[in-house]
Amino acid sequence: MKQVEVEREQARLLLARLLFVLKKDVRRVTFWALLQGLMTVTYVVLLAALLSSTIGSAATPSELIWLAFGLIATLVVRGLSFYQQEKCALQLALKSEQQALSWLAQGWQYAAGRGVVRDQASLVGEPMQVLGPYFSRYRPQLSLAVIVPLIILSVVFYLDWIAGTFLLLSAPLIPVFMALVGMGADRVNQQHFALMRRISGLFIDRLRNVTVLKLFNQTEQAQDEVRRASEKSHQLNMKTLRVAFLSSAVLEFFTAVAIAAVAIYVGFALLGYYQIGPASRMTWFTGLTVLMLAPEFFQPLRTLSSYYHDRAAAVGAAAELARFGLQLNEVDSKQELRPLQVDGQLVVTELTVRYEGRGIVLKNVSFTAKPGQLIWISGASGAGKSTLLKSLAGLLEVEAELTRDLQFRGRMMTEQAVAYLAQTPFIGNQRLADNLRLAAPQATDSQLEDVLNQVGLNYLLQELPEGLGTFVGTQGTALSGGEGRRVAIARVLLSKAQLVLLDEPTAGLDEESALEVMHAINCLLEANRTVIVASHDALLADWAAQAFELKEGQLHEA
Repeated sequence: MKQVEVEREQARLLLARLLFVLKKDVRRVTFWALLQGLMTVTYVVLLAALLSSTIGSAATPSELIWLAFGLIATLVVRGLSFYQQEKCALQLALKSEQQALSWLAQGWQYAAGRGVVRDQASLVGEPMQVLGPYFSRYRPQLSLAVIVPLIILSVVFYLDWIAGTFLLLSAPLIPVFMALVGMGADRVNQQHFALMRRISGLFIDRLRNVTVLKLFNQTEQAQDEVRRASEKSHQLNMKTLRVAFLSSAVLEFFTAVAIAAVAIYVGFALLGYYQIGPASRMTWFTGLTVLMLAPEFFQPLRTLSSYYHDRAAAVGAAAELARFGLQLNEVDSKQELRPLQVDGQLVVTELTVRYEGRGIVLKNVSFTAKPGQLIWISGASGAGKSTLLKSLAGLLEVEAELTRDLQFRGRMMTEQAVAYLAQTPFIGNQRLADNLRLAAPQATDSQLEDVLNQVGLNYLLQELPEGLGTFVGTQGTALSGGEGRRVAIARVLLSKAQLVLLDEPTAGLDEESALEVMHAINCLLEANRTVIVASHDALLADWAAQAFELKEGQLHEA
């Protein structure tokens, strides 16, 4: 039970962090939705005035014209506000998914540094998709469900306090009973996402090992396992729908009873059967206004009811994301949101890295790197060169002092201040231009050609069938090892990264390819980037402003 509470608290923290980032966008959606609600109330009042003028008493043509003009104006404003609300809500949903996906990627990279990432591909699917409706629909509606009914209640009380009392007494009962019915909705949705993650992992595992299953004649057993998991998912989906329909039924029941009570009161008052208080003075305008506002009074609550399950789904998804992707208890959210700039010299003071089970890997590492300088770090295999680079890239939990008195706690940057290139840089299964634009989405073809020329790859534009439009394949299947690394360096040149970390950039290359990669590294230095290279290649030492060697976790001048 304690674990469940911890997961729920982590989910609330994650949603609170997202809300802090997206609060301006949420307010924008709320504003347009509130304007739409105000126009609806205005429209009802004007329509009641127009109808009562034609039924109860003769109105002058000018009055009718002004009322008709007011109705048209409110419809236009309501339509425009609806358009703006939907537009802003769509942008907000997309932004929330992108922000959560960014944090999840950071969490995965952080975990990758400790070797604990598992098959969690399902986290980028449905859990991400349900966060958008929570912020774009539920959060704004939470405010509307309070403000709009209060406005309508004020209008109704002004016209007839007895009708207002009916609405006032019925309104608090709805959230109470809905909360009782949907109390377990968060947990049900969390179970749903956990099951989807397990099914995804099961399916991927069986698909990955299909050859082994066929060799040992275990395909039918694997099919049965997938079938049983799918049936369990079906049962859990039905349980989720049962909670949703039950809460909707509770809302509709109380809404129908309250509206019926108001309608009976208004009807009997207009017929003269009720002479108590304001009932004896009820006019057609008052009766029509109260009757038409009664459904509008409950509409925000009904909408909130349908969106309440967006909240339950978001809490369940956030619990899964916080559990497997984001270490919320290790992050100070205010510091997390502050960009880290690396545009001056880099000062590392007494950097220490500890691995669980291995003890200290790096101890009191200190050095200074200036823009336009190459720092060469050598050492035996396993000495900690890659660990040092990952520490500076923010992929490990470390403490190091950087310039400007900023504390670097192993978190990814909110801006692309640092570029880290592993021995095998990522080359996606997409066009060459798209691979380059991963670092600069707005880069023009001319800029792409310039950086390719800088790293000595201009010949690719003639050799590849479609030039920049050629699909180069995952891990550079259409490129040699040296070409793939130079494409990655060209990508860094396009980026805003001032600190570039290279892990064995010339390993496994022939002498000619290694020299070409070194020329590409020189382009980074000419662009006034700070370059730190971990490598066994002694040729790089000749290019380095400073050369160090890692021995027993400590940095020594080479």
